[in-house]
Amino acid sequence: MERFVEILPDNKQKTVLTNLVTNKMIAVMCFACFAILLIMGIRAGYQSASAFRFIYTANKVLMFVMLAAAVFGIVKYFVDRAKGRDTSMQVFSGLFITGLALMLAFIFYEMAYTDYISATKLLYLLIPAIAALYLIRLIYRPEFFPAALAGFVIALYIWRFARYNQGTTAFMICQIVLLALLTLCIVFFILMDIYGGALTVGGNRYRFFPPDGRFRPVIIALVLFLAITIALFFVPSVYMMYCAYAAAAVVFGFVVYFTVLML
Repeated sequence: MERFVEILPDNKQKTVLTNLVTNKMIAVMCFACFAILLIMGIRAGYQSASAFRFIYTANKVLMFVMLAAAVFGIVKYFVDRAKGRDTSMQVFSGLFITGLALMLAFIFYEMAYTDYISATKLLYLLIPAIAALYLIRLIYRPEFFPAALAGFVIALYIWRFARYNQGTTAFMICQIVLLALLTLCIVFFILMDIYGGALTVGGNRYRFFPPDGRFRPVIIALVLFLAITIALFFVPSVYMMYCAYAAAAVVFGFVVYFTVLML
């Protein structure tokens, strides 16, 4: 993208990038709407005795078709790189196709191999949440996306796993892994704050974020997620969903904060 942008005037550069982001946003929102309608259609098919067998078979076939499409997206990505093509300004790049195909494959898997009623409830929340995360990645400062992703993962973890398995060995292992990852993320962003978004390793300097990144709000968000995760050891399982709501509230609060920074 940098080679392409260098030959554009500033105003045209901004217009091109704005159009690209807008097109990607439209594509993601259309995909989310299509996915929700698809889930509704599959559920209606399962509830019809005459259509059940056809819908079930089509569901499994389409899952493998989407996995093949994901492989195609990966191949396209590497072919474009090998031929030196600039894909930064493509809406449907190889990785974008792979992401959409994997999401559809996940939908077909959940609807075919799990309880479709429970899967429907999960997907009705998961699809809009993933679309919102992608929009955060497109629109907001890059350092905010890891914090938003962490909040999403913690809320999903509490909703689908933690509150049903509190006290089990699997729960303890997941808690330890999650606490370790959050601690590493906090240390990483503290280093980002100290060294201006870059680290020097072995004489080589690696830049992860812009030098003017707002890392302290991200650190605060991650510390709050760490506290929520620790609280899961002590909060009764019947009240764990309040911890998930707290994680979502933290993400929403920092969405407001980073939105204000953009004004």
